[in-house]
Amino acid sequence: MLRVLVFVNWEIHKVKALDVSIRNPDQIIPGEKYWFFKYWPKNVIVDVFGVKKNFFLYPLENLSRIYVQHAAAFNRIKDCDLLLTFDAQSALLFAMVKSKLGIFKSIPHVMIDVGLPNAFETLNNIPPTLLHRMVNQSFNLKSISHIVFHSACQRAFYRQVLGFSDNLLSYIPFGIETGYFKPESVETQNYIFSAGEYRDFATLLSVYERWYEKLPQLRIRSDLPKPAHLPPNVKWLPRAPISTFKAEVLKAKFVVAPLHSSLRSAGLMTCLQSMALGKAVLVSKVPAVDGYIVDGETAVYYKPYDSEDLFCKLSLLSKDNALIEKLAKNARKAVETDFDVAKMGERFWDCVCKVLRKSYCGIDE
Repeated sequence: MLRVLVFVNWEIHKVKALDVSIRNPDQIIPGEKYWFFKYWPKNVIVDVFGVKKNFFLYPLENLSRIYVQHAAAFNRIKDCDLLLTFDAQSALLFAMVKSKLGIFKSIPHVMIDVGLPNAFETLNNIPPTLLHRMVNQSFNLKSISHIVFHSACQRAFYRQVLGFSDNLLSYIPFGIETGYFKPESVETQNYIFSAGEYRDFATLLSVYERWYEKLPQLRIRSDLPKPAHLPPNVKWLPRAPISTFKAEVLKAKFVVAPLHSSLRSAGLMTCLQSMALGKAVLVSKVPAVDGYIVDGETAVYYKPYDSEDLFCKLSLLSKDNALIEKLAKNARKAVETDFDVAKMGERFWDCVCKVLRKSYCGIDE
C-alpha cells in the first residue's frame, strides 16, 4: 500500500458523476481515482488537498499565489509515504517550512510544475550563482526529493539556479483527455478563437487594429478585464466552463495561442486541447512549447510580440484550407501519441518509482 498526499493550487470540486463543465483536474468523483492517478496501480491511495475559495484569506492568497490554507493539512503528512505539491509558489513555501522545521524528513517530497522559473524571472539581473546562494540560505534544498516540470526549457533553470543534478529532475510532457477532447462533426464558422489569462493579447489586438478588414472575426475568452477599447471585428467574452471552450474551439476556423516568451508552461493545456479537438493552432514560438510543436506539421509558429509576422500567419491560415486540414489531422495524431493523460500518468509513475527507489511498481500484483 502506497499513500500519497497531493497539494494542488486550485479549487477541487467533489461531484457525484463526471461533470463535463469542469476540467478533469478540478473534480473528484467518489469511488474513482483523481485525474492521471487513475493510471497508477490499484493499491495506491491518493488524498487530494485543494484550495478553498471561501477561506477568509483567499483574496490575498490568490494575489500572491501562496496558499497558507495548505498548512491545515500538515497533520496528514505523517501518515503518507509520498508528498506531491503542484503549481506555483506554494510548493516552494511548503518546502521551506518543511526544511526549517526539520519535520517529516523521511517522507519524499516531489514538486511538480511549481512555476519557480517565472517567480525568479523578475530577478533576471542577479547572477545564477548568487540566486543559488540566496535560495540555499532560505531553506535546505535536500528537503526536496525531485522536481517535475512540463516544459523542457526549465531544466537549465533548476540546474543553474537551484543546483539540482539531472537525476533529481524529470521532464514529463503534459497530457490531456483525448477521449473527451476529440474531433466532432460540427459546422465550422468563420472566426478565429483564443483563450486564457497569461497571454499576449496586446499584440493580437494590435493586429486587428491595423488589419481587421482582412481577417475573420476574432473571439477571445478570458478572465482578464475587458480592454477599454476593442478593435473592430473582435469579440471579448468572459471565461466559461470547459464544455463551452470545447464547443467554441470545434466551431472555430482555427485557434491562436499568443503565449508570452517565458519559461512558464502556461498555455500548454489550451494548445493541446485544441490540437486534440482536431484544430489547427497558431502559437508564438516561445521556450515553453518547445517539444510539443512541429512547425508547419502539427501547428504553426509565429514570432512572439511581432504583429507583422502574426498578421502574415493569421492571413495564411485564414486562406489555406488544405494547410488547416493537414495541421488538424497531424495535431490530433501527435496528441494521441505523445500527450495523452494516460501516458502522462504512466510517466509520473515511472518517476515515482525512481524517487522511492523501492519496488512499488509491482504494488498491485
